[in-house]
Amino acid sequence: MDQFENIMSQADRDIARQLREHFQKIRSDPQQMLSDFKRYFDLIQRDTIRQELAPERELLLKQFENDLKTSTDDFQNLTSGGKKSNTQGGNRTAIAVALDTSRQIEAKTLINDGNKLVSDLSGFARVASSAKQLKQDIIKWRKDKFKEWCQDTIRAIDDPSQALSLETSGRLMEIDSRDGKLRVLYGDRLTNLLNEVRQLSSLDYE
Repeated sequence: MDQFENIMSQADRDIARQLREHFQKIRSDPQQMLSDFKRYFDLIQRDTIRQELAPERELLLKQFENDLKTSTDDFQNLTSGGKKSNTQGGNRTAIAVALDTSRQIEAKTLINDGNKLVSDLSGFARVASSAKQLKQDIIKWRKDKFKEWCQDTIRAIDDPSQALSLETSGRLMEIDSRDGKLRVLYGDRLTNLLNEVRQLSSLDYE
């Protein structure tokens, strides 16, 4: 049994050496490193290989931390009105863009893909805690943002002095008695509200 274990231990060290050489070649490409770490996940779970690749796994954890900092900066930029969505189109409304962008940022804060690869490292708990806090902050901000939009919209509809109130309480269309053509009477604010509702519905808001 001891001889078998020695053979397996030596084999694991040889595999670890080859993997280390491979990761050294691609260390400048973090996404490729993560992809290959997951590709060789089963091998890396072996104790000897896991220990031998500690420096490379530390590098991976550092990349998770850098990505988290980028996500934090993006979120702060979003809350200050500076972050724009990568999926923003010419007719996207501001509220839909903001909520959609927050989801994009949230998706990038999760490090679940790498948990089992780096969870035993000393810095993992700190990074995971920061990621969890950022996710909670994003979710809370998104809920508050949607609630604020709902309240502002209701106030605008209920306030007789607001253009939106006049548009929603009056006639939306009429037929011109002179030529029989249908005339649209609602303005840009109501059109924008309809777009907001449609786009928020597509994001599963009700």
